[in-house]
Amino acid sequence: GALNLKLTLYETNQINIHIYSENEYFKSLVKENIASLRYALIGVNVTPREIRLFQPKPKTKNQSYGSIDDNLQMGFEIKA
Repeated sequence: GALNLKLTLYETNQINIHIYSENEYFKSLVKENIASLRYALIGVNVTPREIRLFQPKPKTKNQSYGSIDDNLQMGFEIKA
């Protein structure tokens, strides 16, 4: 199945890891080996702040360009 990772690096050596998978077998392997993963990261001077497993959100049809409501104000602002 599909596997998505979201890695967020803080400071110079702190990391959050979010793992998105529907595969229950894969998730059980990660859970069983999470201590080894943390130990390996610490061994290379990376501090794991958070390692979490998630069920992926169901995919929805992208409506971004389907229809635009004329009453909707769209734009952006740049501040210096």
